[in-house]
Amino acid sequence: MVFCIINSNTLTSFRRGVQNPIIRVWGKPSELSISGGILKVLVADDDEVTIKILTYWFTSRSHQLTAVTNGQQAWDLLQNENFDLLVTDYIMPGMDGLELCRRIKASHIHIQIVMISVSDFSSDIQEAKRLGVDAYFVKPITTECLNCTVGKVTEFMTRTEQIRDIAA
Repeated sequence: MVFCIINSNTLTSFRRGVQNPIIRVWGKPSELSISGGILKVLVADDDEVTIKILTYWFTSRSHQLTAVTNGQQAWDLLQNENFDLLVTDYIMPGMDGLELCRRIKASHIHIQIVMISVSDFSSDIQEAKRLGVDAYFVKPITTECLNCTVGKVTEFMTRTEQIRDIAA
């Protein structure tokens, strides 16, 4: 599992030519598959602007996107549908992103998780990591954050699928 923390400082370093914007790497690969590089994405965020940005970004790249406004709606969908990627806000009314991640971890649902938040507190980031979040970045969302994070997740998922194909 590649866990990356992306914020404005990381992007500044990335723009200056630092080769690796990933802060730390933990864990092991999860078992996921993607077909033809098109991701099936679930977005959970109570902010309308964030949903619009993410909807535009993912659909303009031919990914399939479903957007909901809280963790409970996302959880309900995850019970009935398979998604490749979850992009969830940390703080939402009702069920927040952390509780959603707790439930995903407890139920052994295989999905890559990107958490977005206004918080860059170390304790929040560590809790997200503990709950299986693959990438965490701090709002405001930029296309550079999305390109870097989703690119890394997609690359990781593709390699995992190739390894499973070789092993089969």
